[in-house]
Amino acid sequence: MKLLERDGFDYLGTTIEVVLSCVICDTPARAFVKAVKGHSGYYGCDKCTQSGIYINKMTFPEINAALRTDIKFDEMRDEEHHAHGRSPFSRLSIGMVSQFPIDYMHLVCLGVMKKLLMLWMKGPVSLGCRIGSTAVNMLSERLIEYSSYIPREFCRKGRSLHEIDRWKATEYRLFCLYTGPVALSEILSPHVYANFLLLFVGITCLASPQLVNNFCSYANEILCIFVQNFAQIYGNDMLVYNVHGLVHLSEDVKKFGPLDNYSAFVFESYLGKLKRLLRTPNRPLQQVIRRIYERQFIKRNNDSIIKTREPKYEHTHGPLLRDLDSVKQYKEIQMDDFLISCSRGNNCVKLDNDVVIIKNILLHSNQDISIIYEKFMDKSDFFTYPISSSIIGIHKVSRLTRHLFVGKLTLIKCKYVLLPKHDSFIAIPVMHSEK
Repeated sequence: MKLLERDGFDYLGTTIEVVLSCVICDTPARAFVKAVKGHSGYYGCDKCTQSGIYINKMTFPEINAALRTDIKFDEMRDEEHHAHGRSPFSRLSIGMVSQFPIDYMHLVCLGVMKKLLMLWMKGPVSLGCRIGSTAVNMLSERLIEYSSYIPREFCRKGRSLHEIDRWKATEYRLFCLYTGPVALSEILSPHVYANFLLLFVGITCLASPQLVNNFCSYANEILCIFVQNFAQIYGNDMLVYNVHGLVHLSEDVKKFGPLDNYSAFVFESYLGKLKRLLRTPNRPLQQVIRRIYERQFIKRNNDSIIKTREPKYEHTHGPLLRDLDSVKQYKEIQMDDFLISCSRGNNCVKLDNDVVIIKNILLHSNQDISIIYEKFMDKSDFFTYPISSSIIGIHKVSRLTRHLFVGKLTLIKCKYVLLPKHDSFIAIPVMHSEK
């Protein structure tokens, strides 16, 4: 990497400059490659200088401790933190603090969210946060019901809590950012649910490309409140590194953008694709390179590559408006960032300021594309604490009009996860895709 930084590399006669943006690891790996104390050490936080407190496990209760800086790290001022020598990465032109962001896949999804679910299901009775077997079964039934409402952008639709030992990181993310707030209402006690909403809103603000610029500082404030309340609800001994790390997330977001810009999700996903390229355990590297080359060769020579915004699955069974007879009807179309269709789970979008249900996709003779839709007449807040949900784009909707409208495809602003809630629905914007 030091050679690449200095010289770049030659590609078809052009010198390509190589810049290391950041290093993405889980917490133990980050401590290893930085050659610093791990998260179980007294000075194990790699973002602030506080000394941990051991309460059966290492905890980090402070939320306003002095922050580490790249300069102080290079000078190795904190001897307790730099107990394992100097990292090879320090030879590169990279900030050893600022360019080693916290990965929220491990910290939030596999860390805090998993810990919360385990506390609710199996935590000490004395804490008063366990929900009981009846509530666990009710929550599991809701998650299974919601699976048919999850859009195609999600590779996993969610499973019962009885299978939580086999949940993947994407399932914890689905629960944390989409299904959890709806499923947990009326199951958790009010103060425990309110504390979870702090986590939900904070991570939503940091994960959403539409919200992150205006709500980053606010997200940090409520995540700090979440950590403080977490100690009061679940005990000071629960303030382990994963929970404490929430107070540092916003600083990384300010530098690198929304959480999914630098999370490990994309790498974990691509590992599966690489593994599917292997046929035998012998010479795996050669197999991967050959399969990738073959796919690139096929792609270059294939003239039938599907273009974005090209509708698919033509049909003739409507619905249509009277003045739209000379059009072709389709069932789905791939947008730049998401897919929309006429089927449940993929048919709820924001058009102008309305939450609408797509009933048909039309291709006009001039190649313009429009949609036939119905819209929800009633739209209100799903929650008002810690902020009115409509401010961050989350709505409680009901009363779907029977009147059909037509609108241009270009007016669609986002896609929703639409989850049932009694006689209404909760519309939550899709913030990412799992391609």
